[in-house]
Amino acid sequence: MPLAFACLMLLVWLPALAWSAVTLVWDWPGPANPEAQFVVQRGTDGATWTDVGTMPAQVGVNQQWTDQSAPASGVMRYQVLVRAGELRAPVSNMLTVSPGGAPRLAQSALTVAAFDSEETAAEPTAAPKAIDGSWDTFWHTSYSTGTPPAPPHWIVLDLGQAQTIDGLAYVPRQDQDHGRIAQYEIAVSENGQAWGTAVASGTWPDGTLEQIVRFPATVGRFVRLMALKNVLDRPWTSAAEVGVYAKVGAVIPPEPEPQPPPTTGPWTCTVVEPNAKTRILTCTLP
Repeated sequence: MPLAFACLMLLVWLPALAWSAVTLVWDWPGPANPEAQFVVQRGTDGATWTDVGTMPAQVGVNQQWTDQSAPASGVMRYQVLVRAGELRAPVSNMLTVSPGGAPRLAQSALTVAAFDSEETAAEPTAAPKAIDGSWDTFWHTSYSTGTPPAPPHWIVLDLGQAQTIDGLAYVPRQDQDHGRIAQYEIAVSENGQAWGTAVASGTWPDGTLEQIVRFPATVGRFVRLMALKNVLDRPWTSAAEVGVYAKVGAVIPPEPEPQPPPTTGPWTCTVVEPNAKTRILTCTLP
């Protein structure tokens, strides 16, 4: 039976949790084929993929597979496809995960505390679009009134209370490359005024992939993403989403004696469905 018109969508939502075993959940509406298999692929760059698991391609919802060999830290990307002999269904959407460290906060837990520029006249790209939970909207700096301000551009997110922060996620504008950040700098502050030394800096490649940066745990309430240069070397900046990895607590515990991180383990993962459109994955460490 042909697989060309099948649709496969990874539906797992990854909220404020951290783990070293990753569980994927997806729906498969068919068509049925007794020879078909789900093939789970893992990669790091969104271009090169390695098969890491297979299971029979049963029709239905809540198909589930756990990657027990997931690295304990870093950034990984997953996709799922269906294969039957030489036939292949189109791959699923790509899922990006960053296990280890603090969990990722829900976008609803963030507010925009400050920014240097936003465009609201020519299009609705105000700064809060960077945390509205949609990859289809974006924050864009001003360009329609007068001379566009030159970089650096910045946006400051308020976590609502002091937390231990160790990561930031940046989703580039998806429809075109205008304003996509290339060179960046991330800083943390307790009061939104004194920033001190940057906790992370570097260069992101052009493209639509979500970029995740983990850095040494730092206590603060505010996180600033500063764009020093965009991929086109033009004066504007854009961001579809900016996320933060943090956990409640204003005190960083003493560093334990170095131990080799586990690469596998008997973590238990459960999918909870609080409503018809949302699935939440919770994983419990032993």
